[in-house]
Amino acid sequence: MLPELLFTPFTKAEQGAHDENISPQQGNVLVSRRGAVRENSQVSLQLYTTAAEYALSSGVILADTKFEFGLISSQDGSKQLVLIDEVLTPDSSRYWPLARYTQGKSQPSFDKQYLRDWLVSAGFMKGLESGSEGKEGQGWTIDEDIVRGTRDRYSEAVEPLTGSKA
Repeated sequence: MLPELLFTPFTKAEQGAHDENISPQQGNVLVSRRGAVRENSQVSLQLYTTAAEYALSSGVILADTKFEFGLISSQDGSKQLVLIDEVLTPDSSRYWPLARYTQGKSQPSFDKQYLRDWLVSAGFMKGLESGSEGKEGQGWTIDEDIVRGTRDRYSEAVEPLTGSKA
């Protein structure tokens, strides 16, 4: 685990492309609002800290997560920061079991990494979401055991955090 939290702002890429990390200064220019990235950083780190402490008390490490924010215009014309998209799900976060944590090693995880690893081994590449080359439009078929394994990992994260069976 890192000695201090990291905040890495990024721009959302078009579907199939990679998001791009940016500096806080670039972020302020992009959103045309001085201090927007500082506010975003403060809110993000506060949300993460609260969630990580809760997860840890449940036997789960919240290794990292992403929060997506937008700006909306309020009635007075000022721009307000709003949290959008999913928050703290196994799709947007990495969860590790505290009891099996070993520093300096790859960690077992309760998130989408299991599915990602299978997709890579099956030949999936970004930009080919609708099917492999020559099979465009057919999509991808995921083996039932991979679906079950993904569901089981997500349940392993949800159950200790919520106290109920997923």
